[in-house]
Amino acid sequence: MDQHAQPKSITKEIFVALTEGLDDILTIGYNPIGVARLGGLDAYKTMRYRKGRSREAQQRARANQALKRLEQQRLIKLKKKGDEVYFKLTERGVEQVLKMTILGQTKNLPKGVYCYVSFDVPEHVADVRNALRRFLARANFTRVHLSLWATNRDVTEDVVSLVKSLKADRWIHVLVGHAKT
Repeated sequence: MDQHAQPKSITKEIFVALTEGLDDILTIGYNPIGVARLGGLDAYKTMRYRKGRSREAQQRARANQALKRLEQQRLIKLKKKGDEVYFKLTERGVEQVLKMTILGQTKNLPKGVYCYVSFDVPEHVADVRNALRRFLARANFTRVHLSLWATNRDVTEDVVSLVKSLKADRWIHVLVGHAKT
């Protein structure tokens, strides 16, 4: 979704609405399933409507289009049953939720405490290392050394979950500690 959805797109709004409240599910396991009633999502009250179609029909059509985009981006899998749509986050969807959570975290760790990300990624997967560096920079981590980054934001558990979901925990380590210098 990073590359495809615009910052305030309806697709992103629906993805966020679908994944809100999944925090407990994400910490238990990576198989979250949810149910959404089309037309029941509140994020679409300020949209423009085409002539000749009711608001509800347009909301439903836009929600359907956004859900299909999320499915095409392989962030969710959909299963329809009557007027309900069941969705399941894919591994890629779980990663996106974790990235969005990390990027949106505003709570800080106690004064002097930092979340450190240290990594030693082999050359044959240099793209993983480069993507990690770009993400850490985007998430406002500060580069301490080439492969050591730090933040004072309370993102430790989410970063650990992201590293595990990327299956990169043999190369990437997340630590919490006090800065002494």
